[in-house]
Amino acid sequence: MFRQLGGSFGIAIATTFISIRSAFHYSRLSDHISLYNQTTFDRLNSYTGLFVSKGSDLLNAQLKAAYAIKGIVFKQAMVLTYNDVFMLVGFFFAICLPLLLLFRIKGKGKNLEKVEQKVEAHLAD
Repeated sequence: MFRQLGGSFGIAIATTFISIRSAFHYSRLSDHISLYNQTTFDRLNSYTGLFVSKGSDLLNAQLKAAYAIKGIVFKQAMVLTYNDVFMLVGFFFAICLPLLLLFRIKGKGKNLEKVEQKVEAHLAD
C-alpha cells in the first residue's frame, strides 16, 4: 500500500513539476522570438517560402510559418522540462541511496533455501 501511495505521490509531483516548468521554459524561449530579431525573421521567411511552394497562399503560408515556429519553441521547452524532471528524479534517488544502509536482511539463508526448493519443485513438474 505504501509503495502505491508513494508512486501516486511521485507521479503527482512529477506532473505538477512538468506543467510548471513547461510554462516557464516556453515563456523564456518565446521571449527570444520577435520579428525584430533577424534570425526569427529569416526563419519565418524561409518557412513562408516553403509553405508557398507547397501550394498555400501567402496569408496561410505566413500563419503556418508562425505556427511552425510556435511548435518548435514548444518542443524545445518540453525537452528542457523533461531534462529538469530527470534531474529531480535523480536528486530524489540520490537522497534515498543512503537509506538503503538502514535495511538489514534477516534470515537470508532460509529465504534462499525456500526459493531454491520452489524452483526445483517447479522444474521437476
